[in-house]
Order: sequence, then C-alpha cells, then structure tokens
Amino acid sequence: MLFFRSSREKARRQAIEWLRLAQKVHAYRCDVLDVKRRAHLEGEITHLRALVADKEADEATLSKVGDRIEPVLRATGGSFYPRKFLPENVEMLLVAAIVVIALRTFFFQPFKIPTNSMYPTYNGITAEVYLEEAAVPSAPMRALRSVALGSGHRRAVAEGGGEILIPLAMPGVASVHPNFRGRVVPGRQWFILPGVQAQYTFFIGDQAVDLNVPMDFPIDWVVNALAGEESSIVNHPRHGRVLRTGRRIEAGQFAFAFDILTGDQLFVDRLSYHFIRPKVGHPVVFLTDNIEGISERERGKYYIKRLVGEGGDTIEIREPVLYRNGAPIEGSDVFRRNAEREGRHPGYVTMAAARLPFSGERPVEIPENTFFVLGDNSPNSLDSRAWGFVPKDAMVGRAFFIYYPFSRRWGPSE
Repeated sequence: MLFFRSSREKARRQAIEWLRLAQKVHAYRCDVLDVKRRAHLEGEITHLRALVADKEADEATLSKVGDRIEPVLRATGGSFYPRKFLPENVEMLLVAAIVVIALRTFFFQPFKIPTNSMYPTYNGITAEVYLEEAAVPSAPMRALRSVALGSGHRRAVAEGGGEILIPLAMPGVASVHPNFRGRVVPGRQWFILPGVQAQYTFFIGDQAVDLNVPMDFPIDWVVNALAGEESSIVNHPRHGRVLRTGRRIEAGQFAFAFDILTGDQLFVDRLSYHFIRPKVGHPVVFLTDNIEGISERERGKYYIKRLVGEGGDTIEIREPVLYRNGAPIEGSDVFRRNAEREGRHPGYVTMAAARLPFSGERPVEIPENTFFVLGDNSPNSLDSRAWGFVPKDAMVGRAFFIYYPFSRRWGPSE
C-alpha cells in the first residue's frame, strides 16, 4: 500500500482538478461566451482530457497544465474563476448546513438523555463518588475521562476537621433541589458562554464547602454515597436541619470527590416510523405537545421512554413484573431484567396517588391510536402512569445508537 504519492502522480491529480474546473466553467458559461472564447475553451478541454488519459505523460508536461489553462479560465470563468475564498466557503457552509438539517429532520436526530428515568439502560447525568483519596483517578486519567466520558471533577478538602454535614432544604428557603439546600449562581457554558449553575453547601465541622455543579445534576448521587449506616437527620444549633453522615475528617485531609458524567447522547431514527408501526419494547422518542396530562412547562420537549403497550392492549403491574394482556410482557430483555430485578434494574412498581390516569394496581386498556410508555427506572420515572397515553402522531422515532460517551453502552441501543 502506498502512503505517499509520487511527484508524477501528484502532478496528474492536479491536472485532473484543472480539467474538472474547466468542464465546470464550460457547463455553466458556454451559452454566454462569444464563439471565439468558447472554441478556445473547448479546445483546451479536449487537449487536457487527452493529456490526462495518456498514461505515459511525463511529470514535466503534466506540471505545465496550470500555466496553459489558467489564462483561458481567467478570460472565460466569470464568477467561477478566479475562485474567491469567501463565496466558495460560504457556499460550502450553506450546503453543509442544508445537509445536516435535512438529515436531522428526516433521518437521524441527535438526542441527549435528560434524566435517569431510563437508567440503567440509558444514563442521564450521573456521578462516580470517591470516599478514599486512593480511588480518585490521576490527573492524566481525569483528562482522558473528560474526553471519553464527558466527565468533570469536583473535590472537597477539610481545612478544619469535623463531621461531614449536609444541610437540608428549609421552608421558605429557595432551593434548586426539593431535599437539599442549594442556590442558583452564575456559571459558564462551554467555558465561555454565560449561564447558571447549582451551588450546594456541605459542612465539614463548621467550615462551609461550596460545590458548583450543572443545574440538572442529581446531587442525590453524592448525598447517598456520603450517608452511611450512622447517618441521621438532626437539628443543628448553627446549620439548622442537617443530615449527619457519620463520616469524620481530620484537618487538611481529603474529604470526598466525585466525577460528573454526562448523559448518554444518541441518534434517533426518524425515518422508520413513517413506514412501520412502533413495536412493544422499542425505546421511543416522542414530543410532549399533545399529551393531555403533561404540564405546560414540559410541553414542547422530547421524552424518551420504552413502549409497553398499544391501542387495544391491557397493561397491569404486579410488582415487580409488568403484564401485557394478562401475561408477563415480552419484546425486550429489559422487561425480563426488571421482572427479576437483575443488577441495577429496580423492577416495575405501582404509583399509588390520587388522580393519576394509571397507578398500576389495576388493569388499564389503551385506547386506539395511542401508546403506553414507561421508564426502565420505574420508581424514578414520570411516564404514562402519571400523564396518560401518547398519541400516535406524537411519535418521533426510535433510539438506535449511542454515539457518546465512549462507555460500555456505546453502540446500538437496547
């Protein structure tokens, strides 16, 4: 295999490019050129075509092609020659943008998982928490993880010593989380664009440690890792209602650290559902505009859930198993894993609450031209149990390939 072309081959490739340009000028300009210039251009094209076709043409002859054809193109090329940098690149960018928009609209739409309602099949933002300094990845490894997994590192060190305390949200105190005290602070997006972040305060003894994280970061991952068997909720004389973790740190010691891992980013097949009907077991993406039970603030968003029933089906939950038409549901291996509570799969649970369309404890029949969808992470998913049926025309497509991050889930989606 040749990794480098010879100088003669390079000269031939350049001659071919000159021929293509000359043919382009002739195709677009032949009807506006006078007879003499058109004949001159056609004669040079014929000569150049024969030269390119001659396998015995030497490098010196091929290298002189530009000197011969360039004056002809300058006299006949109009807006096609001389080629101008700005128009040519603007045209290229416009064509590329049109292609991208067409692909996104009709074929493949990129989609980022917003929450952990489909965990562990698809991840929203998650965290990997380190309680021992020896477990923290090295600086080179953190750099690699940043590129491969989209991770961001946070670390807490105890300047003064004491127990790690987590202040809980108090009545009347604005918080970005329903259970833990936090506030919105200025931040950056893509390192340069202004934005906002969530700031959570931890205490190590009497010292406050503020950690800034993305607004949609689930701080529960960190709190649950810090809370041990000795944890308890108490009223602290200085910090109010706090969660005592039972974890004590000496002054100057490592307290804890965590990596924020980006949510899965995947491609959605927008084309197939124009020709085939969505099938039970498919991970489907749909638009929330016309779902009656969806709140106004959620309308206009794209959701991803797993399709578990279609018009005419009867759905029922007998924890942890999901039943379709009186039998354990089939169509995806995720159904089996949830039924057996395999690994991190929590099983299907009922959602007993007033005024819910379907809480799960009794069978529900799905109307025609609608679908029923559930999250794989049933205990932590708002889905058709809470807001009802998904209309047929709300379906966008099927998730089919996770392209980032480069984790074990990279590749065809489940």
